[in-house]
Amino acid sequence: MAHLHALPRGHVFEGYRIERVLGAGGFGITYLAAETMIGREVAIKEFLPSSIAGRAIDSASVHPLVAADAEMFRWGLKRFRNEARTLVSFHHPHIVQVYRYFEANGTEYLVRRATSCRASSRGSPSTGPASGSRRTAPASRAICAGAAGGAAARCGSRAASSTRANSSTACAMGSA
Repeated sequence: MAHLHALPRGHVFEGYRIERVLGAGGFGITYLAAETMIGREVAIKEFLPSSIAGRAIDSASVHPLVAADAEMFRWGLKRFRNEARTLVSFHHPHIVQVYRYFEANGTEYLVRRATSCRASSRGSPSTGPASGSRRTAPASRAICAGAAGGAAARCGSRAASSTRANSSTACAMGSA
């Protein structure tokens, strides 16, 4: 999946090498990356709200598109950082592990365990019932509401439609 403002494949920063874009949403881009020191695959979520920020061609730095959006961009960075700080503290077998978060390129990043899933109406051992099932939809929305600061409706409906279209992206992305 190509994205206009995505970091290029092979880009190395903070000990990670970008392999490919997993998905993009209204507030950012999620990449599959390799942790260069140990070769571990991770998913990296980048805060890059497409409506107010972008990356200049041939640059890794993220900037608000217009000066009037600078305050909104800083507010979003703060919320993203707070969410990341909370997620790093969670340690539960049913929550994808978040390893760290950091600031680089004028924005914030969240590094989490890369996950993979197979599309199935019955789910898989690693993921349980399919994300779009009636049984898990309320739980998905509740988890998203807590983790994303109230974006439950968008997250839950998006996860369901993404799962039908491309389950590996939906599982690896979370609520990008």
